[in-house]
Amino acid sequence: MRFLFRRHCGIRTVQDTAPEPEKKPIQRLLSYETAYLQCLGSRERQEDAFSFVNESDVMEIKKNGLFAIVADGMGGMRGGQEASNLAVNVMCEDFVQWDRQKNITQQLVESVKHACDMVYEQVDGGGSTLVACILFRERLFFASVGDSYLYLLRNDE
Repeated sequence: MRFLFRRHCGIRTVQDTAPEPEKKPIQRLLSYETAYLQCLGSRERQEDAFSFVNESDVMEIKKNGLFAIVADGMGGMRGGQEASNLAVNVMCEDFVQWDRQKNITQQLVESVKHACDMVYEQVDGGGSTLVACILFRERLFFASVGDSYLYLLRNDE
């Protein structure tokens, strides 16, 4: 199983040319890899959906952040696949429209509510869990609805 993100710490040292050098603090920068793996599992059909926004454009990631989402259609419920696809699409479209100068957390909450409303209105009897995260300006923002999880891996733990 591959993780969506693998954290690496880049270490940059600064040398002082003064006669008695002072130790400078080490700056740790967040970096990551994106990957995905999807398989059918034990069910007859796949009801999960996932997406990235900006995963392959470093300049867009720096400017607007990296967005990742996984939605898990509720197994066995009618409309699970439709619900998970709709939730992913709504949240990706919302993310592109966000104002990066405003509160990212609040915009994420509003996007989750928007996706919930759209699934409720458009999918008869189906539902989805989801986990979404944004990496923006060296910070991680995330939302988890239902039993979908996000794991943070630090120092291989």
